[in-house]
Amino acid sequence: MTLSGIEEGRLLQAMALRAFTDVTETDYYYLSSARMADAGIMEPDFNTSALGPQFSPSTNVPRALMAEYLAKSYQYWRDRTTALPSATCTPSGAGSTDFPDVPCSHPNWLAIHWIKVWGVTQGSPCAQGLCFYPGNNVTRAEMVTFIERLRQTGVLNTLLSTVGETDPGCAVAYPACKGWTDAGGAMDVSGWPRREANLAFQDRITAGCSGTPGNNLKFCPNDVVSRAQIGEFLARTLGLVPMP
Repeated sequence: MTLSGIEEGRLLQAMALRAFTDVTETDYYYLSSARMADAGIMEPDFNTSALGPQFSPSTNVPRALMAEYLAKSYQYWRDRTTALPSATCTPSGAGSTDFPDVPCSHPNWLAIHWIKVWGVTQGSPCAQGLCFYPGNNVTRAEMVTFIERLRQTGVLNTLLSTVGETDPGCAVAYPACKGWTDAGGAMDVSGWPRREANLAFQDRITAGCSGTPGNNLKFCPNDVVSRAQIGEFLARTLGLVPMP
């Protein structure tokens, strides 16, 4: 059955209200929450079951859950399924051969394994080598880095070598644009995550956290990501909602 634009809009509204009892039509993540739930990428939060399925938009996203969303998004992007390929976990000390802080018994091990294989992350330094830090909350800097690496697997380093400190898309559209103006944080220096954020801006995955191109445009790299934000970013990446 083919739906008209109006009919599809009404169907999505019904889906969102049915899927999550804490989402309303005025929420900016209204459409993305419905689409991500329908795709099977972001499941309802049943921790407050008395209220029905919740989207819990303000809940912070830990790195382990981010891996789950990323891996399922990648599978959905490739073949419209969220079933991850099977893999064998090899224990190593208290962890696994993937990461010393991610044991085979971890509920998100498979997703973490695949985003490592796909080049999304190789971990961060720790006493045991390179750890994943599954319980740490994801920041906006990490989020755009993960998303861009997933999108540009195999060619990201080449792309980054050609991306300057000023976002090319911003500079073309707004000649006065000088890029991100965040001061005192990670964006105040060259390299990561400025260039990843530039790519995400160019790809219309993010428009920043405040300001406009050429007028105090900020990215807020150290802000912790919520479920509403990651749902919106991934839905844009997958083409499930309109770009900003």
